[in-house]
Amino acid sequence: MGALGGFLFLNTLYLQFAAATRPGWWIIAACGFVVIVLALITTGQRGRASAAKAASLVETVEDAAVRVPAVSREALASGRHPANSQAGIPASQ
Repeated sequence: MGALGGFLFLNTLYLQFAAATRPGWWIIAACGFVVIVLALITTGQRGRASAAKAASLVETVEDAAVRVPAVSREALASGRHPANSQAGIPASQ
């Protein structure tokens, strides 16, 4: 009697577990579908146009960074920063 009861309990538990995993598989399948759709969007014409626009913005920022003079750590620590002298801020003593 005990063996039959244990078998029925474990069989029921297994079936409940199997049924409980179905939503998880649907979620995984949906995530895979989203990845495929995003891959198609980003490798298409619109994705290439967006990448070209982003590249031009990065080049603009890099060009601006080249035009800004470098300031040494010693100048920053002593307060002799070029921006301070242009703004009329006296060097700290």
